[in-house]
Amino acid sequence: MVAATLICTGGAAWAQEPGEADLDALISATESDSGALALARRQAGNGDLTGAAVTLERSLLLRSGPSSDHVRLYYASILCRLGDTRRGIYQTTIASGGDDAAWSEARQACGQAASSGETTRGNGVVGRATLGVGYQSDARGAMVIEFEVPGFPATTEEGWAVLGTLDVDGRFAARRSGHGYAGVNVQTNQSISGFDGDFIIGEARLGYARYLGGGGQKLSGGAVVGHANLQGDGIVTEYGGQAEYQWGTGDGRWRLNAEAVHQDYEGSSRDGGKYDLAIRYLRSTGDDRAWMIGAALELKDAEYDALGYFGGRVFAAAQIPIRENGTYFTGSAVLRMVDYGDAMFLPDRRERRAHLRAGIGIPTPYENLFVEAAITHSARWFNENSGFASSNSTGGELRLVYRFGQVRQ
Repeated sequence: MVAATLICTGGAAWAQEPGEADLDALISATESDSGALALARRQAGNGDLTGAAVTLERSLLLRSGPSSDHVRLYYASILCRLGDTRRGIYQTTIASGGDDAAWSEARQACGQAASSGETTRGNGVVGRATLGVGYQSDARGAMVIEFEVPGFPATTEEGWAVLGTLDVDGRFAARRSGHGYAGVNVQTNQSISGFDGDFIIGEARLGYARYLGGGGQKLSGGAVVGHANLQGDGIVTEYGGQAEYQWGTGDGRWRLNAEAVHQDYEGSSRDGGKYDLAIRYLRSTGDDRAWMIGAALELKDAEYDALGYFGGRVFAAAQIPIRENGTYFTGSAVLRMVDYGDAMFLPDRRERRAHLRAGIGIPTPYENLFVEAAITHSARWFNENSGFASSNSTGGELRLVYRFGQVRQ
């Protein structure tokens, strides 16, 4: 009996009061941004907005850099929901990071008050650069269209090449109502051995984007120019305009993009307009998990009707973290279908192309630098009456991938 009393007394002596247990849970949860966000969202979901604000405020006292701005933006939305709009808007003005979903949630919670001011914000640059080597089992077939001769297989030729890409997006003159934007995309392939398929393709754009209010709505438009160089010679230069409408809240958003350009080819009857209308859905979460699906229509005018076409494509891409150290899986797929214009004495030509890519990225000791290995497969099919040979090419890539910059959404 005495032993039982001592055991019960000892247990009671070590037991925590309810308030102490709650405090320990709060301290434990706010040891990381993800823990603080998860706890605050549970509290808000249970109607305890004040508790959620306390959780987020404590987390920001421990960590307040740009990497924690998704916490700050949710803190802003909670303050606005509590009626403290002034402090909520202030939190958005001192944030410099965060993704589309976090900014959309803050803007939706704070309403017009968060978008009526004209304080500049969000200037910055974000980008991705890659450099590596690649192999294709039929590099020639991936780039050159050959006539099909019965009884004679199409010529195939493997190839090794240095591969490089650069994607840069920047914002300037940014205000709560909108921002200017500029961007550059460059892709290059420089042959090492096998088929000589050297090329450089580049595009630049400049315009303005304006927020339209709630629901993550944004309308943007501007100018676009592009140029392609093949084996040291200019092939095509294009120039025109583009427009995009974006909407969506939370982790997902829709984008409707239209582009119209005039193409000038060197020594070819392909000159004419090219028009593209695409819709895509993008979804991303705070754990760097993202995916996208979309579809598009294409129309090409040409001086020679048989070089113009009408077509469409469907596409998808995803990046999924597979280890906590930053290792990720990346994959993409594109299927494109084109029906070329009819011309007298020429057979009807229809073409389908597919490109698949799957890779694994592994972090290096250097921040934001990854090694990415991937396998690829490209295929091109023509209708039987076209007179052209189909092709297939399987390959692999090994690249260094560097991500840089940060711009507020």
